[in-house]
Amino acid sequence: MTFTPNKNIETPSHGSDVNTWDVNANANFTLIDTCFSGTLLLNATGLSGSQALTQTQVQPPFIQISGTPTAAITYTVPASIGGTWTVRNTTAGGFAVGISSLAGGSTVNIPANSQVQIVCDGSVTGMVATTTITFPGTSSQITYLLSDVNLGVLNSVHDIVNTGSIGASGQAWEITACATMQCGIQQAFLEVDIFNGSVYLAAALVVNPGAAQTVQGQVSWIGTLSGPTTFTMRCVDRTVGGNASSVTASSLGAPGVSINLGNTSTWIKAVRLA
Repeated sequence: MTFTPNKNIETPSHGSDVNTWDVNANANFTLIDTCFSGTLLLNATGLSGSQALTQTQVQPPFIQISGTPTAAITYTVPASIGGTWTVRNTTAGGFAVGISSLAGGSTVNIPANSQVQIVCDGSVTGMVATTTITFPGTSSQITYLLSDVNLGVLNSVHDIVNTGSIGASGQAWEITACATMQCGIQQAFLEVDIFNGSVYLAAALVVNPGAAQTVQGQVSWIGTLSGPTTFTMRCVDRTVGGNASSVTASSLGAPGVSINLGNTSTWIKAVRLA
């Protein structure tokens, strides 16, 4: 009985497994399915230093590492084992997770809250990273640029400080801003804008006709960045109309008469698309 060198799939000899061929064949099919789409889940809690993986463990193409290591940690793939893996580091504590080959060569370090695709031919060349995707602030592709901000009451909100810098050249992002206010019985306008430091990229205007209710305005912008960009969510409450049609303008209009606001909050978030 022999097996393939990388994924350990059985290669039956001629004339073997008479009347029992299905047992090993089905086991092979299950293993092939794992090699195409399985996930190895590793818990790094309490671990540090070098941790050896077995040939069976590295059969899946996806490896997700969670838990709370005590220091940086490196997982080693057995020597002579080649393959392609997508490794996600979702550990707590901010430590990088390394992937290396016992054959020697380079180690690929995956920062916390990042995902890296790596390849290895099982030789002393070691591991090579092909793609890195970083998720600032979270372990997914959604990151809040700033926590919710309570704007208070009796506040005419203008150019509020709810901002964050994100991205790199060539990356595509969706930026979404949202503001919520509790209105009284007077007519009110809530304007929500996304500003990139030069122009307004998107704007929305919500009108409360004069009922005591909660009003929410939300606006999104999708685009490709030319470099790290600071996005600011600006909103204005007013008793006169806003300038929500003035996208690409470089400044907001005057906020008008102050409104008695309550339970007002804002947020801005970013989702990386490519």
